[in-house]
Amino acid sequence: MSRLLVMSERAVTEAERAAYLQTLAVRRERAAAASANFWVFEQSNGRGRFLEFVEAGSPVALQEAISAVAEDRNVQMPMSVVWREATGLH
Repeated sequence: MSRLLVMSERAVTEAERAAYLQTLAVRRERAAAASANFWVFEQSNGRGRFLEFVEAGSPVALQEAISAVAEDRNVQMPMSVVWREATGLH
């Protein structure tokens, strides 16, 4: 089965940035517990602008991971746009 990915953009103020960054390790662990991966990238020329990615091998694992990583910030990652891995598709 192809891997599934959801991404979400986050903007945090300079005052919120340190607290946001501190949540990332726990959120990554929660995703791993749901058999998923969680990555966050910060825009190279825009401190406080982040892309969050949750990736899993099934719709159920993806939904569980999204719930797990969103818990800290009370934020919902949109399930309306789910990306499917194209590597290996013919």
